[in-house]
Amino acid sequence: MVQPSIEVRLSATATTTLCSHCGERCEPDEEFCCQGCETVYELLQSSGMGGYYELESTPGVSQKRHSQEDLSYLNDESVIRRLVEFQDNRQTHITFQVPSIHCSSCIWLLEHLPRLNAGIMSSRVDFPNRTVAVRFNHAEVSLADVVRLLRKIGYEPTLSLASEGVGKREQTLPQRRQWMKLGLAAFAFGNVMLFSLPEYFAPELLDDTLRSVFTTLNILLSLPVLLYSASDYITGAWQSLKQRYVTLDVPIALGIIALYAQSVWDVTSGHGPGYFDSFTGLIFFLLTGKAVQSHTYNALSFNRTYEAYFPLAVHRLEQDRLVSGAVAHLKPGDHLFIRNMELVPCDSLLESETCEVDFSFVTGESTPVRKMKGDVIYAGGRIIGTAASLIVTRATSQSYLTRLWNRDSVSEDGSRSVMGIADRISPYFTSVVMVIAAVSTTIWFTIDPAKAPMVLASVLIIACPCALAMAAPFTLSAVRRHLGRHFFYTKNTLVVEQLSRIRTVLFDKTGTLTDASATVRFSGEPLSELEKERIHAVLRNTTHPLGQRFDAWLNVQTRLQADTYLEEKGNGIRAWVEGRDILMGSFSWLSHCGVIGMPAQAPSSSSVIYLAFDGHYRGVAEIRHSVRNGLSPMLQKMRYDGYEMHVVSGDSSREEQAMMAGLPDIASVRFDQSPEDKLTIVQNMKMHTKVAMIGDGLNDGAALRAAHAGIAVTDDIHAFTPASDAILKGNELTKLPAFLGFTKRAMFVIYAAYGLSFAYNVVGLSFAVQGLLTPIISAILMPVSSITIIAFTTGATWLTAKSKGL
Repeated sequence: MVQPSIEVRLSATATTTLCSHCGERCEPDEEFCCQGCETVYELLQSSGMGGYYELESTPGVSQKRHSQEDLSYLNDESVIRRLVEFQDNRQTHITFQVPSIHCSSCIWLLEHLPRLNAGIMSSRVDFPNRTVAVRFNHAEVSLADVVRLLRKIGYEPTLSLASEGVGKREQTLPQRRQWMKLGLAAFAFGNVMLFSLPEYFAPELLDDTLRSVFTTLNILLSLPVLLYSASDYITGAWQSLKQRYVTLDVPIALGIIALYAQSVWDVTSGHGPGYFDSFTGLIFFLLTGKAVQSHTYNALSFNRTYEAYFPLAVHRLEQDRLVSGAVAHLKPGDHLFIRNMELVPCDSLLESETCEVDFSFVTGESTPVRKMKGDVIYAGGRIIGTAASLIVTRATSQSYLTRLWNRDSVSEDGSRSVMGIADRISPYFTSVVMVIAAVSTTIWFTIDPAKAPMVLASVLIIACPCALAMAAPFTLSAVRRHLGRHFFYTKNTLVVEQLSRIRTVLFDKTGTLTDASATVRFSGEPLSELEKERIHAVLRNTTHPLGQRFDAWLNVQTRLQADTYLEEKGNGIRAWVEGRDILMGSFSWLSHCGVIGMPAQAPSSSSVIYLAFDGHYRGVAEIRHSVRNGLSPMLQKMRYDGYEMHVVSGDSSREEQAMMAGLPDIASVRFDQSPEDKLTIVQNMKMHTKVAMIGDGLNDGAALRAAHAGIAVTDDIHAFTPASDAILKGNELTKLPAFLGFTKRAMFVIYAAYGLSFAYNVVGLSFAVQGLLTPIISAILMPVSSITIIAFTTGATWLTAKSKGL
C-alpha cells in the first residue's frame, strides 16, 4: 500500500505534491515524480523494508537521473579482477565508492541490501569515506547485478579501473563543497560589511532610499549563505531532531536561524538594519574554524595508513636470492616468497606448481583452499604448508590489511571506553546549553530586547563539546604514534585503553622471553651436505623460531624444494624432498609416528628438534636459548608496578626449576601446556583480573585472541599475526613496563583535557550570558578551543612519553 503523498500548499487554490520516495515535485495527482521512484518504493515495501520511510518522510534519492550506462563490461573477468578485493569459488568482496550517502537513512538501507537480494551476503557502510563494502555469492548474483541494484535504489557507485582503487578521485568532492561554501560566506561577509559601513560611521547621511537599497542587498547576499553555506548545520540539526537525538548541530543551527530571523524582522518592521554583518561573519568564521580544525587534524592525525604503524615486510626473490623489503614498496611483477603461515600481502599469481591457502583472515572460513599454478591468490590469504612463489599483480594498499585486522576489534568493556564518554555526555551537554540559552534570552528580553538575539546566538555558539569529543581520539592516536616509534604496533585506539587496565601478564617462553640468538648442538650420526640441503629445503618453509635457528646453523643453500610439507602446531614438521620422508619435531611426536631407533630418554633441554629420515632416527638438535638481555630488571619493574606475572609454555617441564630460579619475580610457571591449555588459563584468569597474553603468535593464537590484550612478540617483521591486538618487536620487549605505564598516564591526560574543555565552556558561557560576547567572537573562540585541546593533548602526551623514556 502506497503511503499518502505529501502536499505542500502554495496558495489558497493550488497545491503541489511531493514524491513519496524522494520528496521532489510530482505532477498533479501523482504519487511519485517518476517511474523509477515508484519501482524503488514498491521494491522496499515488498521486501518488508517499509521501515525505511519511517526514518525520514522522504529519505530516498530521485530516480530521474538514473544512469542508463551499459554494465556488460562488468561481466568481463579481467575487469572483475581489477575491481574486486577477493573472490573464491563462492563469494566476492568489493568496496564501492558511493558519493550520494548522506544520512542515517542511507546507511540503514545500504546495510540491508541482503534483504533486497538474497545473493548478497553482507554490506557494511563506512560513512566518513562514503563507501559500502559488499560480500555476495557470485553464483546467485553478478557484480553487474549488484551495481544495478545500487543504481535502482538511488545509490549509484563510482567505478574506477585506476590502479589506485575505486573512486579515489571522488573522495575530494566533500572538501570541494566545503571550500565553495566557505568562499561564498567570505564573499557575502565582505560585501555585507561594505554595505554596512555607512550605517556604522555616518548613519545621518543616509536617506531612506539608499538605506533601503543597502539593507535589501544585505538580505539578498545573506540568503545564499543561510541556504547553502550554513546548510550542513541546519540539515544536520533537522536530521538529528527527527531521530530524537540532540547533536552539536542543533544549538548552532538555532543560533544561526535566530540571528537571521531577527535581522529580517528588524529590517521589515523598520526597527533597524539588522545583524547581517554579524550573521555572515558568524557563518564565515564557523566554516573557517572547521577548515582550520580539519587541516590541524590532518597534520596531527596519526591514524593515516597501515604502514605508519606496522611496516609489514615480505621476502622478494631477486636472482634466486631472498631480499627483504616493505610491502608498501611492492609493485606489479615482483616475485615473492611466502612461507608457511605467512600472509599474502598483495593480489598475486601463483608461480609454484601448487599450494594451500587459508583465507580465514578474509572470509572467516578456515578450510584451506588448494591453488594451482597461475591461479589468483588475493591479499589476506595465509600460505599453509609448502612455501609458495608468487608474482604480484596488484600492489594492494596496506590499509586493506589493517581493515581486515581491525574487523574483529577488541570489545571487552567497550561501554567504559573513554572514546565513548563524549558521545554519552554530548546530548545532555547540548540540552543544558539550550536551557541556559532560553533562560538568558528571556531575561535579556526584559532588560534589552534588541540585545536578546545576540545573546542567544552567542550562548548557542560558544558552548561547544567539540573539544570534549577530540580529547580521547587525539590523545590515544598520539599514544599509538609514540608506541609505533618503538616498534609496538596496536590494532586501534581501544587496544591502548585495554592496555591501561591490565593487571596480570602471561608470557610464553620460546621466542618471547628468550631472544633470537641461540647455540645449536647436534647429536647423532653426522649429516652429509646433501642431507643438510634436504633439511634446509624443509626448514625454509617454517616461521617457527626453533626451526629457523636450526636452519641458520645448517648454513647451506639449495635449489631443492619440499614436494609435500605439513606442519603440526606444537608437534613438528613432516615433508618429502626428492622422495625422502623427513620428520622433525618433538620426542613424543616422532615416537607417535613410529620412528625407529629413538633414544630411550629425551635430553634435559626442552628446546630440541628430533630428526628422522624415512622413519629412522638420525639425531637431535639441542637449541639453547638465553633469556633476553634486560629481562630480569624488566620483571622486577613490573612487579614493583603491581603486575602479577606468569609463564605458560609448551616446552618440557624439565626447565621449570631453572626458570623459577632465574626469574624469581614470576608468580608461577606452567610447562607442557598445549594451545588449548593456554586458552583455558587465559579464560579462567579473565574472570578475576585484566589479562594480557604475550606470545609469538604461532602456538598461542587462541590465547592471544581471548585475552583482554593479546601482544604478539616477533623477531621477524615478516610474521604478521592477525590473532593479536598488538605486535611488538622482540628486542623491545624489555620496554614493556614503560609501554604499560605510558598507556595509564595517557588516561590522565584525557581526563585533564576533559577538565580543560569543561572549564572553557563554563568561562565562555559566563561571558556570553552577560552579553559580553558577540556571535562573531563566539564563532572564533569555538575552533580555538578545539585547537587548544589538540595542542594540549599532543604536548602532554609527548611529555608523558618522554618521562617514560619513549
